[in-house]
Amino acid sequence: MKVEAEKSLARQEEETSTGKLALAQVKPDLEISRCQWEDERSRLPTDHIQKTSKLTFFQELEKKSSEWEEDRSHVLDEQMKETFTLRQY
Repeated sequence: MKVEAEKSLARQEEETSTGKLALAQVKPDLEISRCQWEDERSRLPTDHIQKTSKLTFFQELEKKSSEWEEDRSHVLDEQMKETFTLRQY
């Protein structure tokens, strides 16, 4: 019985050592992957904010362009009315 217990303990120690060695080999890769994930995660909100900012910028630009066209049209209408009025005199 004592021999079987010693063999079992030796086998468990060997499995533990093998597991620790495998973990030690994987740890650097895991750390690199974690750092890459952190970097990508930190950029996600920034990318979203930049896309939203660009969209807002273009929407604002379109709005200003539309307002400018309306103002221009109004000025041209007024100018045509004045020209027609002056020609009548």
